Amino acid sequence: MMIEENMTNSLIYTRVSTSDQKTERQLNELLDLTKRDNSKVSLIIREKISGTKPLFSRKEGSKIEEMVISGKINSIYVHEISRLGRNVADVANTIEFLIKHKCNLRVMDAGLSLFRDGEIDIAARMVINVLVSLAQNERDLLSQRTKSGLRVAKLKGKKLGRAKTASGEMAEKMISDGDSVTEIVSKTGLDKSHIYRIKRKISKL
Repeated sequence: MMIEENMTNSLIYTRVSTSDQKTERQLNELLDLTKRDNSKVSLIIREKISGTKPLFSRKEGSKIEEMVISGKINSIYVHEISRLGRNVADVANTIEFLIKHKCNLRVMDAGLSLFRDGEIDIAARMVINVLVSLAQNERDLLSQRTKSGLRVAKLKGKKLGRAKTASGEMAEKMISDGDSVTEIVSKTGLDKSHIYRIKRKISKL
């Protein structure tokens, strides 16, 4: 499978999970990389959303999907593979989609390129799969520790503020599942300060 080497229109995608995290470092380093690659940046997308949600199910995901299908971009730049997601199956589907439409993926921190010299880099594809597995394991371990901490707290009779309400319990679950603060606020109706208090108390368990 070949990809046109003279097609260098690229898209930069940055993602953070919480509103207190910034995308500037990711963006600046990716812009430098596109310059070194002599790639024209057609669009920059910044998102604040949990990596648990599949790429094309995110607010900006459909825009990326349409641009790839239409051929408006032929290369996507991300700082690390976990920016695309932390679920092996979801990211695997994204990779297959990119291959089908002959769109390159550049993963900066690992120095990977899905296509090399116009052909699929099989080794890079394998490494991407390994990195996604590690990212998913990291998230699963964090979720496991959080849930364990909640169980211990309940056994000891500790209270997490207003977490006994339905909204509070939903917030606890979403925190343990790795959802972003923005998503938790949207789903529970709780304010950000309340969510951060619950997160801080959970982290101390």
